[in-house]
Amino acid sequence: MTQYHPAANDITDGIPDDVLNALPEEAKAVVRTLLARVSERSYRRGVQQGVTVSQRSPGSLPKDLHAWRYGASTDLSVWADFDMVEPSMSRLYAENGSLRRVGLWEASKAR
Repeated sequence: MTQYHPAANDITDGIPDDVLNALPEEAKAVVRTLLARVSERSYRRGVQQGVTVSQRSPGSLPKDLHAWRYGASTDLSVWADFDMVEPSMSRLYAENGSLRRVGLWEASKAR
């Protein structure tokens, strides 16, 4: 049986309860919008990458997609077509450089 990590199932694992409650409602709305956009962009990238890999080298895709998707912490970005892992924060910044403009860029976390 696959070893599951809490952060693979619950993206709020390790984040204090109510940590964003002190933000003004307008700021919360901006954070929600950013989260939704990042999620949608990630979904679209995943579909595009999945189609590309399945056409070019279907044998390199994970055999057990459930274990691949939920078997590692979401703090890690696991590649579908290579035996490669990187911090998910690095992947976030690689895909969403505009976070720098809105003040959500941590230079120490970006690659």
